[in-house]
Amino acid sequence: MGRILIFIFFLFSCRKESFTPAASLGNNPPLHIALQFPQKSSDLIEEAPTVSYFTNAIILCVGNSLTLGSYLPADENYPAQLQRNHLFDSALVVNKGIDGGTTELMLARMIIDIQPSFKPTRRNLLVAWEIGNDIYQYGTKDTAAFERFANYCASLRQEGWQVIAVTLPYRNNDYFTNSLLTPGGDDSVRFAEKSAVVNNLLRADWKTFSDGLADLAENSALSGYNPTFYQADHVHLTADGYSIVEKIIFDKIVEINTRKIKKPI
Repeated sequence: MGRILIFIFFLFSCRKESFTPAASLGNNPPLHIALQFPQKSSDLIEEAPTVSYFTNAIILCVGNSLTLGSYLPADENYPAQLQRNHLFDSALVVNKGIDGGTTELMLARMIIDIQPSFKPTRRNLLVAWEIGNDIYQYGTKDTAAFERFANYCASLRQEGWQVIAVTLPYRNNDYFTNSLLTPGGDDSVRFAEKSAVVNNLLRADWKTFSDGLADLAENSALSGYNPTFYQADHVHLTADGYSIVEKIIFDKIVEINTRKIKKPI
């Protein structure tokens, strides 16, 4: 019995000695083993285009005569080129440009031109290109013209449309009106100044009312007069000019419909 008690006392003494704070902080601290787990595939992502995006999709192109393609055959405006060059038969592109149209008119015709085309069973995309005629026709203040256009885009976005806004490229109304002043009372310099303010507002705030911005104004081919890209009135585009427009807009459609996918390890 005495031997058993001595043995138990010996074990207890060793246990206590091994786990004292002094032992933990000594020269040989406990060894911590780090377990290396394989990286999850969900942690690895890369950008990839949604290939099936254009299946059963409609793309409405709204705006003024620049969208309509005035003075050109119907198959040379940018919506027609967009359909022919990139989208083939997988999406329907509809030209809703109105000759002389303004943002105010677009708002008034929303129920007629836009809403009937929306279907919840397909992708609904809208390209909005205006503001220029709002300033041209009425001399609207740049900030007010921008706000009107932004409200138009935002209202359609709330209804389920995916909206791409478009900046204002070069435009000199002197050659179009044969006058020093537009109907709204601006000369070409003042019109260009307003357009620049509008474009800066679009670039700064597009995320608040649209899904993407097709910045035509930053393209060098559309930032000044060039007879290859502009008609003689310095306002409307040639077929070559529209080929630049449709490529910029197509690239933006693809960009905003890019999704994150998992990359296998």
